[in-house]
Amino acid sequence: MRVYLKVKIKSLAAEAIIIRQEERKHNIGCRARVRIRRLLRKSNELTITERETLERKLKAPSDNALKAFWGLRSHRTYDVREEARAAHVAYGFLRNRTYAQVEGSAKSSPEWERVRKLVEKYGDGSKTERMQRFEAWKEGA
Repeated sequence: MRVYLKVKIKSLAAEAIIIRQEERKHNIGCRARVRIRRLLRKSNELTITERETLERKLKAPSDNALKAFWGLRSHRTYDVREEARAAHVAYGFLRNRTYAQVEGSAKSSPEWERVRKLVEKYGDGSKTERMQRFEAWKEGA
């Protein structure tokens, strides 16, 4: 069953990459907004219609792009990252690694409840024995 957890880890990594690509697409909208503001500030050569067109572009898509960008970034940095970390720690436990081998320089502890659920779901053998081993492993971390 460890192989399913390995697939989960790989899919979470792919999800983070895809989200980052979508962030860049929506961030381009934010960069274009900055470019338009610079044009509006510096250029006196714009006609009234050009200025109005740029001002319309500045208002309409930017709010959506900004909301999408920060929403995607938040999802990637909080939800996906925490789930990937928990899956990685659970996978290390199932491969009989010590916590120090799995996360040598971690500054904070992972979400142990989520790690426990992953170990419970993806581990092999007796569930009670596995969970007792996990609790002892966690205490040693």
